[in-house]
Amino acid sequence: MQPIGAPVRLSAATQALLAQVDTSSDAALTRISQHDVCVIGADRRKRSLRVRQILRADRQGADRWVVAYFVDTERDQLPELLPVRGCAVGKQVTDLDAGILVAELLFDVPLARGDTLIMEHEFRYHRAPALTATEDSYTRGLRLPTREYVLEVHFDPAVLPADCQEHRRDADGGPAACRKLEPDRHGRVHALALGYGPGEFGIRWSWPG
Repeated sequence: MQPIGAPVRLSAATQALLAQVDTSSDAALTRISQHDVCVIGADRRKRSLRVRQILRADRQGADRWVVAYFVDTERDQLPELLPVRGCAVGKQVTDLDAGILVAELLFDVPLARGDTLIMEHEFRYHRAPALTATEDSYTRGLRLPTREYVLEVHFDPAVLPADCQEHRRDADGGPAACRKLEPDRHGRVHALALGYGPGEFGIRWSWPG
């Protein structure tokens, strides 16, 4: 599964969708902190993705954040986007053939220069329970530097992966770096990146055969 947020390299389909929404606030917002929590069910399916962000306005009037979501395979469906805190869903556009969703998250009020905002949104998945793949992942593309990025994946403690790794790849195209992760007694793993971006950062796992 590809991330919420703008990827490092934009496909033509993504650029076409972004042209249909207001991205004027993007360059005015500094990414202070981001925390993603991806929940995996006992059927090995992704159930939800909660995203918490702290943003700072570098100019007057920034009033929205644009998110983009990408599915991995044709069997995946685009999830439902729900506002949780500090935002409302604005315009949404999709390309079902390409498996891309782009949406505006509107702030409760426009920000003054120097203001910070805590914002949360959630993606919920509605998919058939059958899953034949033995590998899966969650990866976020960080197009601009983020001071702190935390990624958690929560597995059902009764259905744990056979192997789990943190992975990152810088935007310069160098080799990917990996680090083994071990779920705790609650079935949770996490990875932390400080001052990272642009690049791709995520967690991937494989299931017992």
